[in-house]
Amino acid sequence: MFGIAYVIVAKTESAAVVLESMASLSTIWAVGLSVLGIYVFKRSEDKKITSKDFIEDIVEQVASQIKIPKAQKIQSRQSIKFND
Repeated sequence: MFGIAYVIVAKTESAAVVLESMASLSTIWAVGLSVLGIYVFKRSEDKKITSKDFIEDIVEQVASQIKIPKAQKIQSRQSIKFND
């Protein structure tokens, strides 16, 4: 940014070319960073799905080795009834 400011102040005959160049570069950077942002977002979702499936597979393999039936959903506190 200091370089651009220097060209505008010290070499005003080149200022128009520099500003036009920066304008065209900003469009390219906007598109590139948008694509990168979408890629990172989708990759993060893929990692979450993969890690969840991987953990479930490991738990099932361990449970089958020690002969425990597949894990059932844990009941919520509201559905548990206590005998008084």
